[in-house]
Amino acid sequence: MFGTSLWLATAPRTRRTPYPRQHGNVETDICIIGGGLAGCAVAYGLAVTGVRVLLIERDRIGCHGAAASLGILGQEPVASYRDHESAHGRRAARETWRLWRRALLDAAALLRRLRVSCRLDMCEGLRVVGVYRDAAGLRREQAARKAVRLDAGWLGAERLRREARLEGGGALRARGDYQLDPYRACLGLARASAKRGAVLCERSPAVRTRSDATGVVITTERGTIRANRVVVATGTPAPLFKSLSRHLKSVHAYAVALPPLGAKTRASLLPPGLVMRDGEAPAHTLRWTHDHRLVCGGAEQAPPPTRRQDAVLVQRAGQLMYELSTIYPVISGIQPEYAWHREVAAAADGLPIVGPHRSYPRHLFVLGSGGSDITAAFLAARVVCRALRGESTVADARLGFRR
Repeated sequence: MFGTSLWLATAPRTRRTPYPRQHGNVETDICIIGGGLAGCAVAYGLAVTGVRVLLIERDRIGCHGAAASLGILGQEPVASYRDHESAHGRRAARETWRLWRRALLDAAALLRRLRVSCRLDMCEGLRVVGVYRDAAGLRREQAARKAVRLDAGWLGAERLRREARLEGGGALRARGDYQLDPYRACLGLARASAKRGAVLCERSPAVRTRSDATGVVITTERGTIRANRVVVATGTPAPLFKSLSRHLKSVHAYAVALPPLGAKTRASLLPPGLVMRDGEAPAHTLRWTHDHRLVCGGAEQAPPPTRRQDAVLVQRAGQLMYELSTIYPVISGIQPEYAWHREVAAAADGLPIVGPHRSYPRHLFVLGSGGSDITAAFLAARVVCRALRGESTVADARLGFRR
């Protein structure tokens, strides 16, 4: 099924709670624009403290960014710690990595505490030689991470072949990542938010926002919302805040999901419990699902014109399958059952942008996600909640527009 993600296509309809359209003139403390993982996580974080929250989503909750994700809750904010340290300094880089690690652990604990049925499973992340072009470069990356006490195990070429069934000069190994069904996770957070008193509205796109001395007025297609503050958790700024697009670079990333594979075929592929990301340009990411499907993401490119997106999807899906067959020849001839794309946006340093902007009073933005979109969503929710309570930290400010 081309154009629909695996997670969206396989979610039972009984889990897709319908929410009403926003209509009329209403008042609330906080209005959240965007019903993806970040928006739903912010809604829950505020609702549990008794804040009046109203979330509006232009389509259906979780159907875009969340449902298109690869579903990896990882601890790496960007691919290279060395590059990030070079750009921002050791202290800032180390703190960013630790923020990501804490966000990962908090996210996993929250999903378990809420009993969200999203097939959350612990896994190990492998970063295979590629972006560093040789094992020596990857070794230097390992040394840099170990110098600041980050998890950075090593698999040599022989162990990589034996344990991951991959050919390469070596790989970094990080324990404690998670994989999940991102769409179900988003729906679970939405339901938990609603139980805590948050009001959720679907198919209610925001048309305009306007700030004044007393708050923000958000205009939708069927009414208006007056709020003290507004959180814009849309991932990308357009079309409502086009002027902010200059802060982000967007690409389309593609993914394919194979049909369930038999035990004999699986025995020659990446073992369950491992998530592999290589260093090709663009990189490939591989993971398994609970029903023995191999999911491969990659083939990033500049966003094509809307009229060509379907044709480009078919071409990129074929490219991914060919490249996957060069990694694991045993899958040659197998056709993907699902193929989809997602828009990936990030600042120049590969991180999301979270915080206020001087041109938009009373607004807080969650824009971009980079490669670790699931972890970034939960981290952004924590940063936004701290900002609304007046408890922002120096580390939070490093994710803002002015970094």
